[in-house]
Amino acid sequence: DRKADEWIKSNWDCLPKAEGMTVDGFIKKFKGQYVIDAVKGSPGVAKVSGIFVSATSFRGKVLRFVNWLDPELINQSYNDMDPDELYEYGHELLGAANRKRAESGIPDGWKVEMGNLDPDTNEVYDLQLLRDVETVRNAAEWCIFWGENGHSMHAWY
Repeated sequence: DRKADEWIKSNWDCLPKAEGMTVDGFIKKFKGQYVIDAVKGSPGVAKVSGIFVSATSFRGKVLRFVNWLDPELINQSYNDMDPDELYEYGHELLGAANRKRAESGIPDGWKVEMGNLDPDTNEVYDLQLLRDVETVRNAAEWCIFWGENGHSMHAWY
């Protein structure tokens, strides 16, 4: 819409963009799309979201299915949090995911879409564990993103 186009033009110099992309090319490429579609991959856009909510909402209940996650961390996902609490909670989740990844021998940065076989070492990783670590990391990154941007979390279930 016109307002979105104006915002893009006024903030163009500050926005991340592909090399060679012009403001008019960007507007043309994303014409008719919602902002959420244009920013997929942002930690503020949840990989796991609930029914009847936008993609900026994270479905915290999914943490209940991660059997190695501390029950206290799981239970915290059912609490409302102010921005500082949300930011801190995100770092606690990130720490848990990083510890599990490291103790399981999964290389830093390994993603589910890379599969469970490391071609360099022939190491086979537990695919469910990879999914769980990635889910907890996604939750952590979502919490950190919204908390550091001044947003609170309202646990709605």
